[in-house]
Amino acid sequence: MQGFCKRRSKISYRIGFDVDGVVADFMAYWARFLRDAAGNPVTPIRGGDATVSDLSVLYGVDKKAVNAAWREFDKIPNSWERVPSLLTNEEWWRLRCLMDTWEVTWITARGRVTGRPAAEQTARWLQGHLLVQPTVFTVEKPSDKPAKCEELGITVMVDDHPKAVQALADAGITVFTIDCPYNRHLEHPKIVRIPGVGALLDILEIL
Repeated sequence: MQGFCKRRSKISYRIGFDVDGVVADFMAYWARFLRDAAGNPVTPIRGGDATVSDLSVLYGVDKKAVNAAWREFDKIPNSWERVPSLLTNEEWWRLRCLMDTWEVTWITARGRVTGRPAAEQTARWLQGHLLVQPTVFTVEKPSDKPAKCEELGITVMVDDHPKAVQALADAGITVFTIDCPYNRHLEHPKIVRIPGVGALLDILEIL
């Protein structure tokens, strides 16, 4: 429920957020293209050793269908602005209020793009979910995120992609990790598992 944010102290914390798999349900959106390419409904397996980059394994289809789905995705201008949200309206409002205290930076590996640049599409998408003037950076690969965090002085990150989580943790960055079957094989002192952004907000709001 929207209202007024509680008055907080000036910004004293900095945190980085991934987008897909954290606040955006890219898998649900992209599955529509894969369904058409595969000729039948598909559901993410999200188990075993599959990672979010191993899409043919994740959905149990061949790579030809995956490539065909990407081609269709690429035909639609500004596709990243169409991805559904993983958060409730209340969670978005809480996140907006949290930004009174936390300096939030969005770091995504969204590389494929038709239309506006990926960072601009992502910023517009975030603005559509109550966030004002979001700061967005894109990297080429998930494993490139530690370098961007170091550049920006970010020591805490929220992510789900196993390659990103591992690279961030190895770089000494605390990673609040959205717990999913595809990243449960990872173990590291810097990895803090959470069920979702709502649980993260419960933690951060009391700091």
